[in-house]
Amino acid sequence: MFKLTKDQKENYDITEVCAVCEHASPLRDDEEVLCCHHGVVSAAWRCKKFRYDLLKRTPVRKRSTEPLLTEPLPSLDDDEE
Repeated sequence: MFKLTKDQKENYDITEVCAVCEHASPLRDDEEVLCCHHGVVSAAWRCKKFRYDLLKRTPVRKRSTEPLLTEPLPSLDDDEE
């Protein structure tokens, strides 16, 4: 799918493992994948036929630095008056 250069791999923090390879299909167990070239292999394994598949990536969500609430919550005691 994508042939990345060495600089792109470093910038995007891509580890070359079979879990994100174009030629691998996940099995029931997350520790093993089915490679069309080498059969059943470990998800952390890598061969020279590695091709990065962007759609198999699990994105990391960045934490927001903004507070969730801008106004304080109303108190239940204030409503009884």
